[in-house]
Amino acid sequence: QAPHVAPRPSATSSPTAPDLPPLPGNSATMQYRQTDKYFEALYDRLKHRTLHPELRAGLWMMISAMKERNYLQANDIYLKLAIGNAPWPIGVTQ
Repeated sequence: QAPHVAPRPSATSSPTAPDLPPLPGNSATMQYRQTDKYFEALYDRLKHRTLHPELRAGLWMMISAMKERNYLQANDIYLKLAIGNAPWPIGVTQ
């Protein structure tokens, strides 16, 4: 018979709870949930055919590159979709 294991205390259950390392897979699960939430807007626009033509073309090129297993090109396309070609201001903070 397996030994009894006490339930893990939550961070909000006690102000004196020790800092415990995250459970295995917890951060991956949280990242999945966040990604799923963020994709809802994309899915909605695809379903209602309201996605901007430039974004639709970029997604098509990215998926085509991935189908050809050209992941570097797909990543480059993703970066152009995400941040564009604008120069990044280096050293400018204000």
